[in-house]
Amino acid sequence: MSGDGGDMGPDSARGRELDDVKVLRVGTSLAGDYLSSLLADHGAMVEAVTVEAVSGSGFVERLSSADVLLDDTRPGAVASAGWPTGRIHATRPSIVVCSIVPSLTADHPDWSAEDDDIDAKIAAEVGINRLGGTPPRIDPLPVASYYGSLIGAVYVVAALLREGEARDSVAITVPLDVAAATVLSRRLVDFDAPPMPDGATQPHLPMMEIYRCRDGRFVQLHGLYPNFVRALMTAAGHPEWTDDAVRGLDVLPDRETEQLWRGRFAEFFLRRDSWTWERDINAAGGACTVVRTREELLAEPHLAASGILAMPGPDAGRLSSLGPGVTVIPTAGARRAAPLDGPLPLDGVRVVDLCIVLAGPTCGRILGELGAEVVKVDSPNREITPFQWFDVNRTKESIIVDLRTDGGAEVVAELIDRADVVLQNFRSGKLRNFGLDARALVERHPGLVVTELNAYDYDGPWEERAGWEHNAQAASGMQHDRARATPVQVPYPVNDYAAGYLGAFGTLVALRGRQRRGNGSIVRGSLLRTAARLQAGSRLPVEAATVRDGYPAEADVNDTATQGELARRGILHRFAHPKFGRMQQVVPRPICSVALDRFGWPAPDRGADSRRVLGRLGYDPERISVLVDSGAVGEGLGVFERWAVVTAEALGHDAV
Repeated sequence: MSGDGGDMGPDSARGRELDDVKVLRVGTSLAGDYLSSLLADHGAMVEAVTVEAVSGSGFVERLSSADVLLDDTRPGAVASAGWPTGRIHATRPSIVVCSIVPSLTADHPDWSAEDDDIDAKIAAEVGINRLGGTPPRIDPLPVASYYGSLIGAVYVVAALLREGEARDSVAITVPLDVAAATVLSRRLVDFDAPPMPDGATQPHLPMMEIYRCRDGRFVQLHGLYPNFVRALMTAAGHPEWTDDAVRGLDVLPDRETEQLWRGRFAEFFLRRDSWTWERDINAAGGACTVVRTREELLAEPHLAASGILAMPGPDAGRLSSLGPGVTVIPTAGARRAAPLDGPLPLDGVRVVDLCIVLAGPTCGRILGELGAEVVKVDSPNREITPFQWFDVNRTKESIIVDLRTDGGAEVVAELIDRADVVLQNFRSGKLRNFGLDARALVERHPGLVVTELNAYDYDGPWEERAGWEHNAQAASGMQHDRARATPVQVPYPVNDYAAGYLGAFGTLVALRGRQRRGNGSIVRGSLLRTAARLQAGSRLPVEAATVRDGYPAEADVNDTATQGELARRGILHRFAHPKFGRMQQVVPRPICSVALDRFGWPAPDRGADSRRVLGRLGYDPERISVLVDSGAVGEGLGVFERWAVVTAEALGHDAV
């Protein structure tokens, strides 16, 4: 093993954190397949039984030795066989019952998670099929089933962290409509009186587009930061455009200027073959990916080297051929872990969130919802997208720290000294200069769980490549699978959110390993690993959505009626932000019989909690003021205020 191997335990130690868990499964749904696989990847024993066997004489014995009952058959079937949840818990109080259902609304059609077309129907009713434009097309990705499995896996392991009587009578119900709406989260963040328009809707430099190349193939470009623009202009041979292009990253003055840049980009990409562009831009430090087919991805040496593909051969690409959704690598050394005996599963767990963009912060948000104390650490020099910030930073405290200063480095070191978990999602090696790479952290802090996410995964030739959601879509075959005349981007961040959930799942698995054995772990996941797993259940070809018996009308998420329906189902929550007034956002939570999570609080302004966090570390007011005055720690402009300044600078006028 290369990279952050260090003193970690042998490969044979991987995947054993749940080896004391027995799962009894009743059902045959795709969501259940995904969820069972996730648990089995880490040592759980899964026994599948039919609904008919539930009413048989041997079921009591099976139930009495099980830790988890996964019910993914038709709603009510297990109860009709004589085993309602109350009787199950009367027989086995500590068993965690996880049920996967289409919806919890009383007037919902009589569907089942086992229906072959359940994902298409859920996608229609929550508005996913219309995201790609008009006319709507049935989404080929099994979003509802996949996200249902991720939410179920997270909450099952969270429940398993509870000990003694605290684990009694836990029942988790995962509605697939709630799960599917997770991918709409960024799109549906809104305010009754937003301080400014959503930046994603404004004219911008076309750095996230698909471009045709000389060989007729296509590449996905990405990188919304100045260094990636510079890398592109260097590779393209147009250094004279660099300054203007960098200024256009945040906002362009009008659509005509945006079209000018689109024309420039389209013209120079036609000068070289796709594979040459991928090589040249990545070598320059940029982000560019050839739009591959699934078969081309499976043939890449990186897939086997990283462990994404565990069993090459004729079944490659199926769920059974893939490595775990997230790897958990035990580390040498141990420390006594405090018992997790608070009202929520992660009460008392301290998390330092060093992440950016979507996947990593999503992981931190989930841990916060489960009760962890999450401190979000941000650089004063990194720009953020306001609406995206509010989506993924709920239930966190925010501090701004400049790691390039001695004072800032000291603050982060002290935060990590008292932490149980550190989250990061930078390119491999990016944090090594600061001593914050996973290997260095676990060597200094025995028992620490370090969860790291990246674009292309670890231990293969693509490990240090930069990439985002769209790059993973391109590399995995997703964009090719949706192609009409040309490849098509998946119009929602399906891999970002899923990687965040898998990161949270892996973190919980690692914490359970520490609970049992005292050891820390390095948890690793990636957008590409997520994409490969998701596609194992996708349906091809992409079909046009047509009205037929049993199918709901195609909902439009931009329509107020659809948003009202999502709110009625408990998917879209409306509440008052303490600073910005009434707002709404998607909150994808299952229904639990006991308290496993919390809604928490809305995302704060960046740096809003800097003084509070430092005070908790023992810094006195005078020392805090010194750190703030020196720039080592920032209290920062508010999220929207900072964006307004950046936008004004880009447009060449004063901020209002």
